[in-house]
Amino acid sequence: MMYACSWNVRGLNDPLKIKEVKSFLVVNKLNIFALTETRVKLANKDRIRKKFGGSWQWGDNYSHSSKGRIWLAWKHALIQVEILFTTEQVIHALNTDKNSQYKMLFTAIYGLHNIEDRKPLWTTLQNITHNLEWIIMGDFNSVLESDDRINGNPVTNAETEDFRHMLDKTDLMVVKGIGGTYTWSNKREGVDRIFSRIDRCLCNATWFAQHTHTVVEIKNQSVSDHHPLLVHLNQQHHHAVSEAWRQKGAASSLDDIWLKLKDVSKALKQLQITHYANVSEKIGECRDHLDRIQTQISSDHFNAELHRQEQQCIVSLKKWLHVEESIYKQKSRIQWLQEGDSNSKVFFAAMKERQARNSIDVLYTSIGEKLDKIADIQKELNHFYSNLMGLVLKRFLALFSIDADKAPGMDGFNAKFYTETWHTIKPDIYVAVLNFFDTGNINPQVNTTSITLISKVSTPTYASDYRPIAGCTVLK
Repeated sequence: MMYACSWNVRGLNDPLKIKEVKSFLVVNKLNIFALTETRVKLANKDRIRKKFGGSWQWGDNYSHSSKGRIWLAWKHALIQVEILFTTEQVIHALNTDKNSQYKMLFTAIYGLHNIEDRKPLWTTLQNITHNLEWIIMGDFNSVLESDDRINGNPVTNAETEDFRHMLDKTDLMVVKGIGGTYTWSNKREGVDRIFSRIDRCLCNATWFAQHTHTVVEIKNQSVSDHHPLLVHLNQQHHHAVSEAWRQKGAASSLDDIWLKLKDVSKALKQLQITHYANVSEKIGECRDHLDRIQTQISSDHFNAELHRQEQQCIVSLKKWLHVEESIYKQKSRIQWLQEGDSNSKVFFAAMKERQARNSIDVLYTSIGEKLDKIADIQKELNHFYSNLMGLVLKRFLALFSIDADKAPGMDGFNAKFYTETWHTIKPDIYVAVLNFFDTGNINPQVNTTSITLISKVSTPTYASDYRPIAGCTVLK
């Protein structure tokens, strides 16, 4: 399990506060965390960090802030972190799990205290481009909804418009919080206590497509006036693969590997049914729900609860639209368009065009005889390529470089499955392959190859206008 956290600790020079923060890290089994508003001088940072132990590696933004507004720490035995850039309000990093090689972007935030000073923060977030899963956590020092503050000054449009504009211009979405509503209080007594929601977690659509039920846990404040935010980072499909792969114990042959792959396939299909089935219906439901909420808002303009429901519905709609687009992209096999371009119509048209292009409805023999029956076409193709292979097969040596998004093999798994789950399946694969070299026995299903014909010209007429390609399992 991998957990991430952000926490505005409001100073980290007090030894007792350090003790409480250390306890929080241990209890919650954190792997990566951001501490903001540390108020630790540059000359004292190493002394303070040593008190957390040697298992943590650190990054910071002292180059932009003499007060060390943001510290980023991670368990270096488990995670490799490359800090891509820092600003006065941001640390943006690429994280790689050393076991699974799973990569994600993590951005730690500490927003400045006035509207004008925060504007560079919104610009920075808008300008980050990538195709990885991305999570953003921290103290934005900015409200977003009209009910994000109670007992203080009323929330104004000027306070929220920059935050809203940034969300509108990106595919970032607010993660639903559990365990509390507000993330800061002024700690005063009685009716003088003010509460606000200024610490948040955001994720991009790519993240939500893989983690459909992500929530952020709002923990108790402890020694700070801010609540820590806690998020579970593990991918659902990694856990499903790991559980299914280990069901039958260790593998000793490729026969065992094939049975394990069947178990994994069943687990992934169940995951798909549970979390990703009926995407079009879910999009329709989200649109209908959003329409109903916005109709209510049109006659109840200042209802904060309706505003919150509207925002949550928009987040859900964006998530399912991205899932649908990813599915269409996979089926259409368009690799020159990026996910997130909202090209569902293009993807759908490409799927239809691909199906039409790859069908062989009419064929002519070498003497001009027209064949339009499936049995006759099959006979002509078998005859042509049997003769061809006998003459020229020995002249060719193919060297394959497998793209992660290429079509899956006969076992239903593409190269990306093997690379992303290698930490789980590697020991058994090694044993099974060595067993093949020792015994010469190979599982028939693993050894299966599918020959597919691809047209070499735009209007194929003869068997010679097609070229055969071999589709085999990644293991083979």
